[in-house]
Amino acid sequence: AEDGADFADEVRRCTGLAVEILSGDEEARLSYLGALQTLPPTARDKGVVIFDIGGGSTELAEGRDAGPERSLSLPLGARVLTEGFLPSDPVTDGERRRLRGFLAEALEEVWTPAAGAEVLGIGGSVTTLGALWHRLEVYDPDRVGGTRLESAEIRRLADRLAALPVRRRAELPGLEAGRAEIILAGCEIALAVLDRLGRT
Repeated sequence: AEDGADFADEVRRCTGLAVEILSGDEEARLSYLGALQTLPPTARDKGVVIFDIGGGSTELAEGRDAGPERSLSLPLGARVLTEGFLPSDPVTDGERRRLRGFLAEALEEVWTPAAGAEVLGIGGSVTTLGALWHRLEVYDPDRVGGTRLESAEIRRLADRLAALPVRRRAELPGLEAGRAEIILAGCEIALAVLDRLGRT
């Protein structure tokens, strides 16, 4: 966030607690290490790629074990891209096409992962996709964690979300009201990342 340092200063002033602002690279590294803990050791043999979709950025990291061998942080967040590309309610086909074109260009610097590498998505947008797919009335991390979604399934969810105004999206089982506005951009980021990684 642009006001991250000011926020950290205010927290320190009010509470006495020190807040550390993470760099994009450090966020990618920690996301990777956290995701790695969910996998059995045998699943790491061919490599692991994680992508973490946030509100202001998306991080990617790849490795095999203790730490990522390469990582990247891009200013492609669900909230930022909603504000920049999807202003209509419901969104238009043209807005979605422009966003997809932008994402394809923005992700050109993402590497080709090792053959057979496991790809894991983490963060609020991805877990929301899992909750939507399961149609959860009450969020259940045990059901959402480990959910496997093909690109075609994410695309169907995205098309369904795009056809609805935000107030109707918020009524869908699995979608908390606070994410209704930005979840479509989250879907489009996930689809673009999977396409760039060769996971369709």
